[in-house]
Amino acid sequence: MVLLARLAIIVPLVLSTIGLILAALSLSAGHKKGFMEEYALARVNVSRIGYDIIKASDTNKIHDSGGFLDIIKDLWDDTKHAIIDKLNDLIGGTVDELADKLGISNWYSVHVMNGCQGSFQPNGTVKSASLQTTNCSDSKAGLGPFDIKLPDLGWTDDIQANLNSLNEALLGFFVLYVLGITLCGISILTCLAAFIKPQHKKVVLSAVFTNLIAASVLVAASIIATVMTTKGIERMNRLTRHIGVEIQGGYKFLGLTWTSAVAILLAFMFWGIKYLLIRKGRDSPVASAKV
Repeated sequence: MVLLARLAIIVPLVLSTIGLILAALSLSAGHKKGFMEEYALARVNVSRIGYDIIKASDTNKIHDSGGFLDIIKDLWDDTKHAIIDKLNDLIGGTVDELADKLGISNWYSVHVMNGCQGSFQPNGTVKSASLQTTNCSDSKAGLGPFDIKLPDLGWTDDIQANLNSLNEALLGFFVLYVLGITLCGISILTCLAAFIKPQHKKVVLSAVFTNLIAASVLVAASIIATVMTTKGIERMNRLTRHIGVEIQGGYKFLGLTWTSAVAILLAFMFWGIKYLLIRKGRDSPVASAKV
């Protein structure tokens, strides 16, 4: 039975390891060019800036009569949409030329420790376009302000101020993830100690508190990231939509950080249940074993 108690420690050991690895990836994503770029906290897509300025009204209506006038109207609608698409392409081409002269990238991303920029391949109009990273800032504890500077293309002070609020939160993210990674490492050490004394109350209790704090830290980081990539980005998009700039939330990053938080939370639950069983003497006959 002592052997079974030791084998059970594999469960929190694996969970703590998963929590540590994913928290480390959340922290280090984007720290060098091309590394986990798709796991950014947020991405500013400027590839469509200036496009679709001319809006067509919805003229695709169902015509019941199917008469000659309806045929003429359908032909006019098709011609009108073709003209509008061509004008938007011309406008977009002009903006692309201006962007090239200003040295503006297609996108700018914000990571926990740095920012990157690059282009879409083959271009930003393709839904499955890949990210081509051209440059990243140096990794450091707390980026900011992440300044894109697009005054000639409608980038206002209000937009930059909202983006700076994201930058100001990055130092807090850095601290939370470093703390979470450290606590996950300590949790792994307590698992190793529990292999030696699987029923020692102090060892199990230390694992309970270590995992509780680690889970609290990583859950807090995940909640903050979720709020920032939903409410915060929604607010920014209201400011940038009129110039064709879209701020995209880092939903892959959210999946990464929440998986890390849930893993360590499950490890905490394991240790909590084990400690209660030991206290109540329901871990028998292993509980009475002297190791």
